[in-house]
Amino acid sequence: MSVTNRSGLAEIFGARDTGRLSAKRSSANSGKSRADFTESLRAATKSQTASAASEQAARNTLNSATSDVPVLRPNQYPANLGDTSMAALQNACAAEGVSLNGIDVSYANDLVWSPVGSYYNPHIRLTFANGQVANLGADLVMLNPNLAAYEIRQMLDPSAKA
Repeated sequence: MSVTNRSGLAEIFGARDTGRLSAKRSSANSGKSRADFTESLRAATKSQTASAASEQAARNTLNSATSDVPVLRPNQYPANLGDTSMAALQNACAAEGVSLNGIDVSYANDLVWSPVGSYYNPHIRLTFANGQVANLGADLVMLNPNLAAYEIRQMLDPSAKA
């Protein structure tokens, strides 16, 4: 659709001609242009509505799937997070049959700088005999220590089956 004069724009957008717009368009073209514009506006609105609805549905699915997962905010970490997370990891490794012999297991609470603000990153650092280092989030180890034990087993023997 091509509009070459101001009168056409005024007609398409529904503005009144106050006499300042002097160019005239034929009534057949203006009706067609208005119908084309209205139809394209309806199609765009339907598309945006459908897109917004699908985004909201995805958000609702994600929220319902993660609503039962407890999340520890940095100001909610227990004072003994290092001790309890390391003990949970050792118990899970023992239950899974994963030996921590030859692995240096330590707790670290590193300060991480960020342009929007610094934060502490509590993690369990695993240093293997071959020099490989792995960091496991201490708060995540508390949520599922068995998963952390499985990850350690995979690091020790990548061919191990679940």
